[in-house]
Amino acid sequence: MVEVDINVDEAAQHAHAERRIVIAVLTGIVAYALLQSMLVPVLPQIRDRLEVSQADAAWVLSGFLLASAVCTPILGRLGDIRGLKNCYLFALACLSLGAIVAAFAPNLTLTVAGRIMQGVGGAIIPLAYGIIRAVLPRERLPGVIGLVGGVAGISHATGTVLAGVIMEYLGYQVLYLLPALCCVVSGILVAIAVPRVRPATTRRLNVPAALLLAIWLGAGLVAVSQGAVWGWTSAQLLIAIGVTVACAILWMVTELRSKNPLIDVRMMRNRPVAVAHAVSTLTGFSLFGVFALLPAYLQVDNEDFGFGLTGTAAGFFLLALSLGMFTMGFVSGRLLRFLRSRKVTVAGTSVVAMSLAGMAFWNHSPATVWALSLTLGLGFGVCFPALSTVVVMSVELSDTAQASGVNANLRTVGGAIGTAAVTLILTMTSTSDAYLGYVIGFLVLSGAAAGAALCALALPRHRHGSATSLRGRQQAHL
Repeated sequence: MVEVDINVDEAAQHAHAERRIVIAVLTGIVAYALLQSMLVPVLPQIRDRLEVSQADAAWVLSGFLLASAVCTPILGRLGDIRGLKNCYLFALACLSLGAIVAAFAPNLTLTVAGRIMQGVGGAIIPLAYGIIRAVLPRERLPGVIGLVGGVAGISHATGTVLAGVIMEYLGYQVLYLLPALCCVVSGILVAIAVPRVRPATTRRLNVPAALLLAIWLGAGLVAVSQGAVWGWTSAQLLIAIGVTVACAILWMVTELRSKNPLIDVRMMRNRPVAVAHAVSTLTGFSLFGVFALLPAYLQVDNEDFGFGLTGTAAGFFLLALSLGMFTMGFVSGRLLRFLRSRKVTVAGTSVVAMSLAGMAFWNHSPATVWALSLTLGLGFGVCFPALSTVVVMSVELSDTAQASGVNANLRTVGGAIGTAAVTLILTMTSTSDAYLGYVIGFLVLSGAAAGAALCALALPRHRHGSATSLRGRQQAHL
């Protein structure tokens, strides 16, 4: 009887420790999601405050995106090599310090510098996945991965809706200081709750590969985001594309020849990982495209289309989308216990495709668009945790943060391309048939989601291999 009581006590202590770790990393994800979303709806006010043009003010968002895209795979790899806990704390420090710099920056240059520092902390989600895999038993992984997606979704929604209110009543600085406070709290919790164990790999960081990756990713994203400003046949754009292609080829050659690759491109031979990356790119295209297209449509003041809403009112439609993501983020963990990731992902991306097609044709009623936004969020909310689960459970422990970072990064790259595609479509149709531009935009995003559903059919039909609990094992690399 005494032995049974001891075992029960030990199990309860382990469960309590796991809950503390999950809460610690989730607090950091809340901070990242707030910093990612809060500035989007108030960008015009930021432009006026800093007294800059719209194109210049866009660098407040672009700087964050570029830094996040470049640093996410690098910092994720460092987490696998140097320890997930240390890199998670470093990411939190970058987020909080960058937020403080941006909050009190007197000009655009320092504001963008602060946003770039925040973007360095963009690896916080893949690092969180690495920590979660290292401490949780296999049967709990899908549920907690879904929880991460749900918390990120509702935090994104909260930031989008509250940004205008905070800007008006609490001040510009609070937009940055509130997430910074979350970073401090998360840092304290992680320092206390997450154990420090030696890394599972002795590999070194491939510095030449990291530099080449930074150059070609940065140049490529600048080309995509600035193409409409520079002109799609301009010399600047052609140079940026040339640098992107040349450095990408050199990077690929470097990685293939290296004994310590930054990103093991041979991992693309792993079919579940390769398919998950392809689906993430296409769903990122649709998701970020919606964030650019839907608010623009809602705010159009035309007697034939659009609703003439304010930015704050339009945010409630994005709230519906985020609420759907939040809801399914929690439900998806239970679904993945009974259904294969293949079925869940195909279902989610199919719902996204149908919802976007619906927006193309049934967009004259606010109630209908709100309902379609909700179903759109349900689709996104169920497929993102499923994809993350596929990646996390299909690679070795020492590659978890790296693979998760690449998956998150491809979603960002797809999002940048989707945003640029939507902007190009609206620009080309603005002087002829503006409504047609919105219809085409929604259909293009729907087509990308349909392509993601077709790709998801290539996911394995069987369940993923075992990823047993690593609690108490010395190879855990926190």
